[in-house]
Amino acid sequence: MALSDEPEELLDLVDSHDIVVGTVVREEVARLGMALPGMVRASNVFIVDGRGRLWVPRRSPHKKSAPNGLDYSAGEHVQAGETYAQAIIRGMKEELNLDAGEPQLELLAKISNAPVGLPYFNTIYLYRSDDVPHYNTNDFVSYEWLTPAELQAKLAAGEPAKKDMELAVAALLDAKK
Repeated sequence: MALSDEPEELLDLVDSHDIVVGTVVREEVARLGMALPGMVRASNVFIVDGRGRLWVPRRSPHKKSAPNGLDYSAGEHVQAGETYAQAIIRGMKEELNLDAGEPQLELLAKISNAPVGLPYFNTIYLYRSDDVPHYNTNDFVSYEWLTPAELQAKLAAGEPAKKDMELAVAALLDAKK
């Protein structure tokens, strides 16, 4: 795993049932990976427009994890004592300059990222908007509107992206069935 951008960030360490059993600094998560004695939490959101397309940004080349890769519309580590929703609301403000509230978020899924070698529980939210957010250009360099199937095809073709995006897109497609 790559070193993190915020190595001293304090995260809750949770058991296999997502119950807090301690805390860990983000740097240790990056260093230990799946050898971590538990999991940590992440929260991500896809912006979905009225046509069902996802706002998919491309990460900046200086990012340590998935440089130049496709990404969620926004994503955050859940800090110690924070809820999944609080984390993604914070992330939407930091990365997209969006002031969202919990009622505007639709919980899509909560998945374990262990199948792709990441020690995370990950919640995926949907946020409905036809507007392109005023995204932070330090985080993202470009974006495209893609249907879930188009995003899945890009990932299957080897487009660089965060390691867990295929799991999230599969959850999104399953929810549409």
